[in-house]
Amino acid sequence: MGPIVLALPDGSSGEQLRSLRDWLSRERDLRGHIADIKSTPGPGKLDGGLMKALSVAVGSEGAITVLVSGIISWLRQVGGQRRPSAAAGSAPVPTEVTLEFADGSSLTMATAIAQAWTPAELSLQIGILAKLVSDRGLPPGDAAEAG
Repeated sequence: MGPIVLALPDGSSGEQLRSLRDWLSRERDLRGHIADIKSTPGPGKLDGGLMKALSVAVGSEGAITVLVSGIISWLRQVGGQRRPSAAAGSAPVPTEVTLEFADGSSLTMATAIAQAWTPAELSLQIGILAKLVSDRGLPPGDAAEAG
């Protein structure tokens, strides 16, 4: 399976991506499998570019379930925070995370939906979303072996 790219909506800050990276890195199955994707620095710039996305390498259905669960948990946590006022000049709290796959397809998870689920629905939806991600990323032999 190729890496899955995690992107936040335009206007999100590098700090928010770092928050998501740190949140996901707490999971043993994901630790060491998350990399920053940075923009290319402009001409004459010496910095490493701004963080624009995350790349997550997952190789089993179990790791995919941990990834999906972690993203939903993070969305529910940050979605409960107050949005900073526009006058404060802060980036808005992210409302979604988009997973981009090597085949060009993508899947977006939104805060509003994740927060609306009851605990029973949450467990069911994590399973459904993990299956969708697995179907897009794991070769058929790997999916059978991981089960």
